[in-house]
Amino acid sequence: MTRPIDRTLAVLRFKLRPVLLVLVLLLARPSWRTFIPGLVVVLIGEALRLWAIGYLEKDQVLTTDGIYRYCRHPCYLGNIIGVAGIMVMSSSLAVSLVLAGYLLLTYPPAIKLEEQRLVELFGDSYLAYRAAVPGLLPRFWGKRWKPAAPQPYRVAHLVSYRETYVLAGLFLLEVGLALKLHYGVLMG
Repeated sequence: MTRPIDRTLAVLRFKLRPVLLVLVLLLARPSWRTFIPGLVVVLIGEALRLWAIGYLEKDQVLTTDGIYRYCRHPCYLGNIIGVAGIMVMSSSLAVSLVLAGYLLLTYPPAIKLEEQRLVELFGDSYLAYRAAVPGLLPRFWGKRWKPAAPQPYRVAHLVSYRETYVLAGLFLLEVGLALKLHYGVLMG
């Protein structure tokens, strides 16, 4: 059963992103010691998202190939990894607390709603997949899910699912943090 607050929080995760971008830029205290390692973590998270989105057939086909063979929610995992990288890049306890609160408040209801929607769309097929494949933490060892049919990776999905907007936002954030780091601009 979905509570109205779950839907509100799930939607809020998208609407909060521009506000979070500004807050991160204002509150961050990046240093070269934290910026480079954090950037590497952000890039790992985004690479995971790019891997996942290329296989995604949203609401049309149950996607179980690519990274989806190892975890059911690789886009959420990529986001969480990316946000952890932003926490490191920012070198700010305030940024870390705000972003951790954002993840803890909005991601559990979003995942819950997505799981319910996938059960409604794909029924027993999704239930079998859910029983065999972990949610967020990939399992690369042991018994693996075998998709019924291979699903091709499609670069066009990166555009159709608006991943280019995510990339643009990340680029702006990274440039803003680099400017703040190098020139001391955008001081909060």
